[in-house]
Amino acid sequence: MRTFLVVTAVLLAACELVPPPKPQPSSQTAAVPGPTVPVAPPNPADPAAPSPVIAPPPVNAACSAIAVHVAATLIANATDPAARASLEQERTRIVRRTAEACTNDKWSEASISCFAKATTVDEMQICGKDLAAPREDDA
Repeated sequence: MRTFLVVTAVLLAACELVPPPKPQPSSQTAAVPGPTVPVAPPNPADPAAPSPVIAPPPVNAACSAIAVHVAATLIANATDPAARASLEQERTRIVRRTAEACTNDKWSEASISCFAKATTVDEMQICGKDLAAPREDDA
């Protein structure tokens, strides 16, 4: 009987020594099984082909800093909550377009300095009076 108890205890202990299941890869890192199939580059004449990703033009650091300041000032000066929310959603676009305009139109140091000091929309309009008019193709 004692042998039976020892064998049963060993068997029960052995059952608990099963290694844990292997973790499944997350859906973000899971590889799709199967053969690798080469993919042809998209045909530009095909209307269903994905359009190529075009990198934004480079902007200089001073223009980037001014663009962030302009967007923050516009948002801070918005008195209507709906307008403020809309400007918050458009913040990235405002920063990008302002930085590109500053770089492409080669804003003067005086204009950049003026925008840096501006804390209201009226002050920014005064700073912008000497800048080039917006182009129709950017609208």
